[in-house]
Amino acid sequence: MQKIESVHQIESRFSDLVELDLENWLYKRHSRTRAEQIYHSIKDRWSTTNWPQAFLNYFDAIERSYSSFQILGMANPTAIEDIFTDVDVLKQPTAHRIFQRDQLQFLSRMYLEHRHLGEQNEIERYSGLELVQNPDFKHLFILGKPGSGKTTFLKYIALQALHGRLEKLPIFIPLKAFADSGLDLPSYLEKKFAVCRFPDAGVVIDYLLSSGQAIVLLDGLDEVNKEEGHRERVLDMLNDLSTQYRASQMLITCRIAANEYQFENFKYVEMADFSDWQIQQFVTKWFTEKDDCQPFLEELQNDKRLKELGQSPLLLTLLCLVFEANREIPKARSDLYYEAIDALLRKWDAGRKIKRDEIYRGLSIGRKRNLFARLAAEAFNQGQFLIPQATVEARITQFLQALPPQHEPADIDSEHVLKAIEAQHGILVERANRIYSFSHLSFQEYFTARYLVEGQGRLEGLFAHITDKKWHEVFLLTVEMTDDADTFLGNFLHSIQQFLSGQPQVFRVFQDNAAPTPTHQSPLEKVMAYQKLIQHSKDSVVNQLYYLMELFFNCLSRAFISRSRKKYLEDLVSLLEDSPLPETVELPMPELSPPSRLSKLTLIKGVSPNLKHDPMAKALPFTIKQFQIEHFQCIQHAGIVDVPVDSPWIFLIGDNGDGKTSVLQSLAIGLHGDLDADPLFDSKDCRIALELQKKEAPQLVEFHWDEDHWAREEHAPSNRSLDPESWVVGYGPSRLEIQGELSADQERAETSPVYSLLRQRGNLRNLEHWMKDQTLEANEAAPIRGQKIRERLQNIQNVMQRLMPNVEGIKQQGSRFLYLEKGHWVPSHHLSAGHKSLLAMIGDLCIRLFEQQTDVLAPTDLQGIVLIDEIETHLHPRWQKNMPRLLSDVFPGLQFIASTHSALVFLGAPSGSVFLKVTRDFQQGTHIEPIDIDVSQLLPNAILTSPLFDLESLTHPVLEDFSQLQTADDYREALQRMKLKHQLEAPEESP
Repeated sequence: MQKIESVHQIESRFSDLVELDLENWLYKRHSRTRAEQIYHSIKDRWSTTNWPQAFLNYFDAIERSYSSFQILGMANPTAIEDIFTDVDVLKQPTAHRIFQRDQLQFLSRMYLEHRHLGEQNEIERYSGLELVQNPDFKHLFILGKPGSGKTTFLKYIALQALHGRLEKLPIFIPLKAFADSGLDLPSYLEKKFAVCRFPDAGVVIDYLLSSGQAIVLLDGLDEVNKEEGHRERVLDMLNDLSTQYRASQMLITCRIAANEYQFENFKYVEMADFSDWQIQQFVTKWFTEKDDCQPFLEELQNDKRLKELGQSPLLLTLLCLVFEANREIPKARSDLYYEAIDALLRKWDAGRKIKRDEIYRGLSIGRKRNLFARLAAEAFNQGQFLIPQATVEARITQFLQALPPQHEPADIDSEHVLKAIEAQHGILVERANRIYSFSHLSFQEYFTARYLVEGQGRLEGLFAHITDKKWHEVFLLTVEMTDDADTFLGNFLHSIQQFLSGQPQVFRVFQDNAAPTPTHQSPLEKVMAYQKLIQHSKDSVVNQLYYLMELFFNCLSRAFISRSRKKYLEDLVSLLEDSPLPETVELPMPELSPPSRLSKLTLIKGVSPNLKHDPMAKALPFTIKQFQIEHFQCIQHAGIVDVPVDSPWIFLIGDNGDGKTSVLQSLAIGLHGDLDADPLFDSKDCRIALELQKKEAPQLVEFHWDEDHWAREEHAPSNRSLDPESWVVGYGPSRLEIQGELSADQERAETSPVYSLLRQRGNLRNLEHWMKDQTLEANEAAPIRGQKIRERLQNIQNVMQRLMPNVEGIKQQGSRFLYLEKGHWVPSHHLSAGHKSLLAMIGDLCIRLFEQQTDVLAPTDLQGIVLIDEIETHLHPRWQKNMPRLLSDVFPGLQFIASTHSALVFLGAPSGSVFLKVTRDFQQGTHIEPIDIDVSQLLPNAILTSPLFDLESLTHPVLEDFSQLQTADDYREALQRMKLKHQLEAPEESP
């Protein structure tokens, strides 16, 4: 902000004060004796005062104090003019309106549908600044809900006056600070001016106020405590001030619930909620980068609940902070509402050091939340969204009377409690005369869900409203907050079953149309097919079923569950098909007839891991059950059979040059059939055969030379071949090269799913470029598709942050992504090699699988096989240990096959992992041997000396005295032992 520094400007604005005939003016204001006393005591100082400098001092003081404000949750203050948005005021406060019963019923329906009462249309609005400039509104009493921007508005007015945009001198008085000072008002004002070196400041203030050259900004009447008569004293002084200085303009701000005080000659107005245009203006100023602004505005536009919160400046600020941190509004809205309510309950006043005179002082924050939850749930259950004051007071009384004696107030005045709640928090507000509601319908929905979750046995009652769309958000919030979402979803399915019982018209709709669920479809595809079949039905019951399926799907996407989402969708399909699905599907091996060479797979003479396998364990969607490799590079004949179908990891261990990479490459070729691998073949006798357990059905695959070309053949019971690009990816040990902006031809040539495993120069797909393209696609797509794309992108970002150990945050800034690596935001090319390699590999994996598995939104639902050569490359030992388990947690539907030289990798091997040792000798070439070992019981030294690595000794090669060898389990114990040994060997001191 540009300061006023021109002496000529100062002299021009206040020339009448500088040139004042002081003596005559004093005679007009005081008795002759008093006027003479004042004049003789100050005339010398008055004539010698440097008036421009005194005013400049005052301007600097005002600007330092009021040109910025502290935004909730931010460390540094923000300049008012950088973020201030023009505000509107309502000509009539909403609480002054009076409605009849039939009008309330109409408004209640409108409130439920549009989530506001139409104040913008029903009550005339003024621009706040224009109203202050209007001479007909000299004295304003400005009401507003907590966080509506009252203080910021007064600060903005002060700055406009300070810089000549209002022809007034601003006098800003925080009423709480004034009341706490213990001074009378003239003394308080004199102190503010005296520090700026005004001579006899009382005379200056008296002249400015009496001549109408000042605008007095009195902020926060509600913040003055009632205790010890503070507020009554302040009220008397304000009345005296407004009566004595009628020529000066005065603005008083106060929370709506503290407006029981009447001031003569003041016009009562109310701060209006932000309009759509004001929300856009605020957000545009907040996000200086247009690329950041537009996605946030689209989220608000597409979600009426977020838009409802955004009408409050305080809560819009909170939404901006959340979006800035996460690049998206979290899908778990219960967390967002918790933060918003916490800001109103605690952080807002605490941050401003305001201690209010609470009627219900003894209630903790938790008790207050319980009170709001009970009020919300009882009203919601009765369909009340606009609640008579008498009803609210009665429920408050019931709640307080039920408290333990040490918490129950001695005399319950529920009206005062209600007014205290409204004044302090703004969670309940008076919408019309003696008619209350929650300030945001989202808050009532949140507290209703909280009431259901926190009370034993209450959730059963929720399902009585399962077809009532008013309860839609309550269902979603409840499933987010409950600790037992599995039981919740089970009850939901049971409710659907009860709904379907006795509804034959639903099944007739299914039967009268073509079968919507072919056997090859996934559960999600089947559910979507059923929905498509019934979405245009004119039957009300069928329409209700469509709504239930959509609600169940939404609840499933919000829930934190132990079972897979696929299983729940299978259960839903089972209900729709009116026949329970079996837990597993066992299919016989297909009988292959000549001349297919695939029959050779049955002749494999490999070896079995011979592991203890749980026969009830659920198979992974894609797993290798057995494979045979013939005449591929250093491998003459090698294979493995009977790999358990629930093995999340298959590890390849062996010395350098023994053939681990060759095994991985052969598997990649067998699975994917990449013909770019031609130079890897030494013999046309090469043959790679595999048996896969593929989507719970076995499939045989063979790669071999067929007369004049390399061919890949496969056979499955369904005779339906799946594109391997949709479920196979592979990575070589060099994983730092990420593609730039390649052409489509270059991408196809150099970035196939297994290219980097077969060719060292292969580039990986660029996750950052892909996510930016996907964001653009989401913005241009239909709302539902756009939301799904954004949800998928947020899931990917969460995965990357979880898998990159020292990255604490990821954000998009303009056209690039930044990563918070050990406290510093850096672009991807400045990341450590470990983080770069993970970003490249996991990013490429997500791009390829999500592009092909288009119905999948969450990484937990991806399916396929991942091949990784030297998984430990670039990773710190701690990362090596954690990576296998982390990958399986994030991608439970993937089977990983990886080579490694590190024993630390095995410390994080998930249960059921298979260990294959690859060895090579001159006579037999490379062969594969399964190692039956439980690494969960072993430390690295035991793993290194096991058959996995065959180290004979772990001692230092120069160690000669083995008595000095430390055999402790960890370094801390070794240090302690060495210290103790030193103490024992030290010579005793003579007495």
